[in-house]
Amino acid sequence: IEGPTVRLTGTVTVDGLLAKDHLVTVWGENTHQRRTLDAAGRFEFAQVPVGSLTVQIQEPPPEDLFAPRARSLEIWRSTVTTEAGKDLDLPIEVGTWSVEGVVIGTDGAFAAEADVNANGAIKSKDGSRTDWISRHERCDQNGRFRFAKLPAGEWTITATKRQVGRSTQVKATVAVGASETGLQVTLAATHVLKGTVDLQAFGEPKPKDVYLWMND
Repeated sequence: IEGPTVRLTGTVTVDGLLAKDHLVTVWGENTHQRRTLDAAGRFEFAQVPVGSLTVQIQEPPPEDLFAPRARSLEIWRSTVTTEAGKDLDLPIEVGTWSVEGVVIGTDGAFAAEADVNANGAIKSKDGSRTDWISRHERCDQNGRFRFAKLPAGEWTITATKRQVGRSTQVKATVAVGASETGLQVTLAATHVLKGTVDLQAFGEPKPKDVYLWMND
């Protein structure tokens, strides 16, 4: 690492418990490092650069890394600033809750195996920053979905199903100590739009690329 460095340490709790074996990743200019929390929920980066850094907390890796959709879920992310000559110790407290609901197809029936995406706007503890976290789940055969261990924040839920349709955005608020249940996401039919662009209308020289936008 070029330039001045400092020591970054911290303790992580998740839902009030020490976060043993969770993954901590820190990245910024000229650095990208990862550690595994010890039994006391502690981590240490002996050298990180001075300046703005992003810190991410993920759940422990799944036992079977080759299982379908096996991944370490991100449960927290924030930006910190380090200063020259000042080591930084972070107490990180993560509270998680869930969002669950059902996807309805264009025929009014439950949409089995629809893909559901959740995009969350997570404010920092002092409210000065907003970080973004994305999740993906697939509905069961009854069209039900559940996102577990979501940090508190404003979430946008959308659903799609191939050759059936996609939904508009559904808002969900995950508040401290309160999960969101009974959410209903409804698919609308999608259509294929085909056409031809007359490049002669652009004159000379003709454009190499043409982009089309569609607004609801």
